[in-house]
Amino acid sequence: MNLVAEIRKIVNDVKQNEPMSKNTSFCIGGPAEVFVKVANIKQLQGIIKYSNSKKIPLCILGKGTNMLVKDKGIRGIVLKLNGDFNQIEFANDTVTAGAAVDLPVLASKSFARELSGLEFAVGIPGSVGGAAITNAGAYGESIGNIIDEITIMDFEGKMHTLKKDEVRFEYRSSFLAVEGVLLNIRLKLQPKNKNDIIKEMQSYIEKRKKTQGIKFPNAGCIFKNIESSNTGKLIEEAGLKGFRVGGAQVSVKHANYIVNLGGATAEDVLGLIEEVRTKIKDKFGIMFELEIKVVGE
Repeated sequence: MNLVAEIRKIVNDVKQNEPMSKNTSFCIGGPAEVFVKVANIKQLQGIIKYSNSKKIPLCILGKGTNMLVKDKGIRGIVLKLNGDFNQIEFANDTVTAGAAVDLPVLASKSFARELSGLEFAVGIPGSVGGAAITNAGAYGESIGNIIDEITIMDFEGKMHTLKKDEVRFEYRSSFLAVEGVLLNIRLKLQPKNKNDIIKEMQSYIEKRKKTQGIKFPNAGCIFKNIESSNTGKLIEEAGLKGFRVGGAQVSVKHANYIVNLGGATAEDVLGLIEEVRTKIKDKFGIMFELEIKVVGE
């Protein structure tokens, strides 16, 4: 029996050789050997245990908004959470959100209940799970500041609830006490007048339109900001706005974005990343660290 047929015993939503270009905001990437959407805890446990028993690599995909998949694709199983993992539950000033929930949707629903804390997230694409893992943020705020609790399934199929002090959040990264698949997070929010929340959200939306209203496919900021200076400004000062390799280009609007002008390959993007890194190192003596995740072969 082949791999796909065996996996269909666990979950129905299975595709073979699914183009990752269809599942990432960069619109780039070779095929996933097996692409699986799991709708509940039982299916997730089944896939994890199966991949372990067969020693098959398992790659967890959120919304694919800060990811570059290489041109030969991803070997093994690419797993995407769906169904039950899209649930949102409010209780007084806390909200528990499944890992598959869209972060801007969670921000909007919190605002509707006059709860503050997620205003910065209104324009950040991606899933709640991905946001927690990467400690997503903007304008000096980050999701790690308001996380109260995280639930994870480890790679043995066991569930763990981690309190905030068991998670170390750093700039655009987190270090969990247990490795595994993030299932949901609980956030501690603050009651606030709806008009004040609207004003703050609109301010962030306008700032994003001015600096990040980019029409071409992209994966958001490519490099992490550094303490001493803004990464985008350094790239601009180095004269790299508009610089391109193949179909990949440093955005002319926001220099810390690389855009897919059409038909760009992962090799184009990686080549452009190295060109930028080299020129910045030569000019400023700084080595940029990637903010996006690069996966595949």
